[in-house]
Amino acid sequence: MYCKVTLVGNLGRDPEIKQGKTGVPFGNLSVATTRRAKQGEAYVNVTEWHSVKVFGREAEWIGRDGRKGSKVLVVGHIETEKWTGKDGTEKERQVVVASETARIIEGRQHAEPAAAPQSAHYAGDSDIPF
Repeated sequence: MYCKVTLVGNLGRDPEIKQGKTGVPFGNLSVATTRRAKQGEAYVNVTEWHSVKVFGREAEWIGRDGRKGSKVLVVGHIETEKWTGKDGTEKERQVVVASETARIIEGRQHAEPAAAPQSAHYAGDSDIPF
């Protein structure tokens, strides 16, 4: 079953984008999301941290325009990474793979090449469905 994830949050650090062996850019992002939660009689902000993998043009744009604190929109799916730790124990974590989009939505935004068709999928903040 496919689990679609939409995150709107802030970059926890400057993005580090690299070039893969095939020349496709990729990177890992740390994205913080915050929600209000009731704690006793008061409401408090609760921050969750998400590991996000980004590829291709979105990786280029985020790498060029994103800075720690930039607001981002990420749409993708969840994957589980498994590995063996240095101590020999099996470990796993869930990551969000930005398979649909990853964009800066506040602050500097990428400028698409003039020859590229403008996508109706994302034309600015007014297209975000919430």
